[in-house]
Amino acid sequence: MTSRLGAHPTGRRGLGMQAVALASATGFSQVIVAVIYAVAARSTTPDLFGSVVAAIAVGTACVGFVDFGTNALWVRELSRRKLNNVELGRRMLTKLAFAAGLGVTAVVWFQTYAPDSVIWSAAPIAVSVLISQTALVPLRALARGEIVAQTILADRCTVALVFTGLCLLGVAPLDGLWAALCAGSIMGATSAWVMTPRSARPHVAGFTVRLYESTGHYGLANAAISAQSLDLAIITAAGGPLAAGIFGAINKWTQPLGLLVNGFSSAVVPFIAMSNDFRDAWPNIKRALWLPATAILGCLALVFCAPVLIGLVLGPEYAASTQVLQLLALAVIPAIVSQPLSVILQSMGHDRSVAVITVIGVALQLCMLIVVTPRYGVIGAALGIIATQLIMAIGYATAVGSVYRNSKCPEGSAD
Repeated sequence: MTSRLGAHPTGRRGLGMQAVALASATGFSQVIVAVIYAVAARSTTPDLFGSVVAAIAVGTACVGFVDFGTNALWVRELSRRKLNNVELGRRMLTKLAFAAGLGVTAVVWFQTYAPDSVIWSAAPIAVSVLISQTALVPLRALARGEIVAQTILADRCTVALVFTGLCLLGVAPLDGLWAALCAGSIMGATSAWVMTPRSARPHVAGFTVRLYESTGHYGLANAAISAQSLDLAIITAAGGPLAAGIFGAINKWTQPLGLLVNGFSSAVVPFIAMSNDFRDAWPNIKRALWLPATAILGCLALVFCAPVLIGLVLGPEYAASTQVLQLLALAVIPAIVSQPLSVILQSMGHDRSVAVITVIGVALQLCMLIVVTPRYGVIGAALGIIATQLIMAIGYATAVGSVYRNSKCPEGSAD
């Protein structure tokens, strides 16, 4: 008889504390990444830097397509005691083996047919990030956000150490950038496995053909979200390497603005999944709403501080990035509203609504980038991102309002 991911450890923290722990760890981690990106950017020209960060963006986007919502679904099903350790182990092993095969194939193909391009580095980035994210599934299902925070720190500290070590050894910063990111992800996965209670670890017992079973709408939404990472690749193709360098030098800077809401969204899933309906889950949600509110204030602060930050960190060569950074900071505000709303809907079984809103919104965003970037450059691209983020936020808010009024959590499957 297979064991289930059993009772939550008594050491589990409250939603607010877990969210703060996740946000703090991610915040420190993003500072590390921002510094590393700045060092790499200053070591070369915007066009060369744009090519490397575009490859990293492609690798990050590929993670969502291969994962196809499995991690998020498994967290929910584990929280509901509907998935056991043996089946979880089979699905994890199958997914990682599949991803590794795709990664090796991609590297060989690009080295053969595009040897002068750095796009091949997207493959190891994608595989390593997928390994790291998958290893966190049991901890997230156990509502141990504070432990997840520790693995995030282990990941990014490793990135800093490896990047610094490679630079000291004479490796070019652009080459050391993707290698350090891969090393960090592997360290994060290792830390997650070690810190997961033995009773909650997946039992690795072969493969399965049920890898994407019931992922349906979860997968569509996850793939669409990952497709948003293609914005830099589209800007590169539509606006050229210089536009990509201006955009890529600062697009990571907006990530810290979403730290609190990311922590909130990650921590809230098991709490909602274990609730009977929306009204039962609302007290937990309400106590932590100050986190997204604080994130919105951070966005407004960045709008005013952008000119000074660009000058201090990147120098006058990247002055064109100032207005882009301000617009992207404004675009994060509706995204801050959207993320927890979509997670709440998914955690209560309303996968279809999230999939429809997300797919339409992201498709509109990417199409807008293709159309406006050649004519209006990176400023037009940033304005397009603001518009589509507003549309998605309105869609999610409308769906959550309907669920709250009905106050019933569907008992069916993920689809």
